[in-house]
Amino acid sequence: MYEPNTTSLAHAMTLDFSLPVMMDSGFTAEDLAEDAFGMQINFPRIKIPGGGGLAFEIPQGDATQPLIAQTIQGVIVYHHPMNTYWAQGKDDKNAPPNCASHDGLMGSGNPGVVCKDCAHNQWGTGKEGIGKACKNGFSLYLLRSGEFLPVHIQLPPTSIKSFSDFITSFQARQRPAFASLVEIGLRKCTNGGGDDYSVATFKLIRDFADSELGSIMNYARGMRAQIKAMNEQRTSSNLERQFGDATYPANGNGEVMDYPGPHYSDLEYPEDEELLY
Repeated sequence: MYEPNTTSLAHAMTLDFSLPVMMDSGFTAEDLAEDAFGMQINFPRIKIPGGGGLAFEIPQGDATQPLIAQTIQGVIVYHHPMNTYWAQGKDDKNAPPNCASHDGLMGSGNPGVVCKDCAHNQWGTGKEGIGKACKNGFSLYLLRSGEFLPVHIQLPPTSIKSFSDFITSFQARQRPAFASLVEIGLRKCTNGGGDDYSVATFKLIRDFADSELGSIMNYARGMRAQIKAMNEQRTSSNLERQFGDATYPANGNGEVMDYPGPHYSDLEYPEDEELLY
């Protein structure tokens, strides 16, 4: 749920945000993206908790001792849709999806088609005719104060509505999401079956301006280019594996066997929950 900012301007302006120090090296975002081509580079991840949990686990230096916080503040430098599909439903939580898309545009796996045209990505195809068989989510890249790399937050289907409303509020003001400091929280909801689940909430803290806005704008544009390049490379690699990797097992006719699903080591699967919209 999008929550309008209710903090007074005087208080909001005391909320400092330390921008990443950008080195004046002369290297472009394309230089950095090409250097990462073919490599699996993952951002630190923060999960939306299951079961109606109201606290985030923020990764720290010690992976066994995450920081527990009810809210996270930062700058949404980039976001994009992502899709995952299990042919038999998600009965086995450890089973990879049959088809998935890092960018919500093109699926890799089976059926591996353009997402908007896929039969599984239509309303009414989900369990008992609710929602979609293909689970739509959103990837958010949130830059926290004093850090150089953003954290990766994957929104489950039930958090998309609140995020969409929040982004719409930026569009109405003709500002990109990266032009403001925001806060992400959690609220507990209950589905028709009586199961609790968590939904992300979003609140505007304050807008950036002047030199501060220019600095975060340069950072966001460079980071967006790098993330897009990495996603394109991942999609290309999965499609190559699906349709033409000579190392992949072939059937008796010498044809590549049915690809069981994309190998995404950084893919987080949505929690089991019923869509309410």
